[in-house]
Amino acid sequence: TIMSQIAILGTGLMGSAVARCLRTAGFGVHLWNRSIERALPLAEAGAIVHDTAEAAVNAADVVILLMLNHTIARLVLERCALSLRGRDVLDLMTGGMQEAREFSDLLATAHGFYLKGAIQCFPGAIGTGDALIYASGDEAVWARRQLLLQAISPAIRYLGPRIDSCAI
Repeated sequence: TIMSQIAILGTGLMGSAVARCLRTAGFGVHLWNRSIERALPLAEAGAIVHDTAEAAVNAADVVILLMLNHTIARLVLERCALSLRGRDVLDLMTGGMQEAREFSDLLATAHGFYLKGAIQCFPGAIGTGDALIYASGDEAVWARRQLLLQAISPAIRYLGPRIDSCAI
């Protein structure tokens, strides 16, 4: 079977841990980070580093957001808006209910699909039984991406279709 191609936007501690985990699980991983130097070490693990967020998004079926904050992520997504059409965006950044609703609206406007996630562990636990993520939002996205998310967090819990259920 062909594994999904994943774009990870943000390669700080958590983004790097998720990228390594997904490469180990056999997914194609495409990376972008504002400072490209942070992403380059992951190329040794087989990830493809892109100069722009749009290039990473265009190479992938799924986009995972792990940037510093939602203000930065919004600017990046607005620049990539045309590339988001038809793509699933998994927001795994810490954020509140208002940010979850705003990002859901932003993706709807771009004709993309949105699922909010809240990571409840340290980067070292990613991919292990100690990794816990809560997810909420679009049930169709959950159904399509459950196996991908279980690679990151075998104990992931879907809290239902209300987009802000897992916002913290």
